[in-house]
Formats: sequence, C-alpha cells, structure tokens
Amino acid sequence: MRAAYPKWRITLVDEGPHLGELVATHPDIPGPICSATPERLMLLLKGPELMRLRSAYGDRYWIRTTPNLWIATRRVRDDREPTIIEDTAGDLERRMCEPGRWGQRAPEARRPA
Repeated sequence: MRAAYPKWRITLVDEGPHLGELVATHPDIPGPICSATPERLMLLLKGPELMRLRSAYGDRYWIRTTPNLWIATRRVRDDREPTIIEDTAGDLERRMCEPGRWGQRAPEARRPA
C-alpha cells in the first residue's frame, strides 16, 4: 500500500475506540483519511491522490485513473514520451518527474572492424 502512495503517511491506530483502523495523512491534503480495511483505504485515497497529482502536474499533463491504471498524457508536443501508464500513483509521479524521450532508439551495435 505504501508503494502505491509513497508520499502518504499510513499508520495503524493501536489504542482507543478506533483500534486497528488505518489512518492516512498527507501534508498537502487537509484532514486524515480513515478506513477499517486496506482495500477500502486504497479506494478512499484514489480521489485525493488524483487531485494532488493534477494540482502538481496538471500544467504539463492530463492525468486520469481507471480501476487498475494511472495515466498521464503530456499537454505539450515535444521530444518526451506523450503518454505514461503505470500501475500506481507513486510510479506515475516518478515517471512524470523524469519522462523518457519519445522515439528514443538504442545506439546501433558496433561491429568489430
């Protein structure tokens, strides 16, 4: 779960009436997000994480998500890959920070003379 949302702090309540509940916090998102199950927490984090990514990278990318993928398409045509598709928001953010070159070719192998 932390790999999917690396910038979130996820803790487990270990006392009181909410014992065992998961709590996720992020410095850029107001208030904690709480859930009794990891699956539900993943669903609850998707919306705020999408808004955070759009706020941070929306000037360069059109960002969207499906039930299984995170997708970012460049708003500017340049020599960078136009669309990035990843399994997690964290992986997508890493790739948006350092997109690969579009049409990049591996150097041709040198043949011995």
